[in-house]
Amino acid sequence: MSSSTAHRVRPAASSGAGEAPGEVLRNIPLPPYVTGEDTQFAVRAVLLHAPRRWSGGMVCRNDASPHPCRLHR
Repeated sequence: MSSSTAHRVRPAASSGAGEAPGEVLRNIPLPPYVTGEDTQFAVRAVLLHAPRRWSGGMVCRNDASPHPCRLHR
């Protein structure tokens, strides 16, 4: 059960002479029961529910509830 599989989160762009800073983060080691689709949903949720400074304090970018919102936790 200690084996892990590497999945690509997004399709790889054509590689140039050097590696882009975000290129290293594309390979994420995952347990065998987590699919690439699960990872894509998780990344999307973290990006959508990121904090945003507002006049009343930090709020969720998606639904303007106080940060951290229910889905960000």
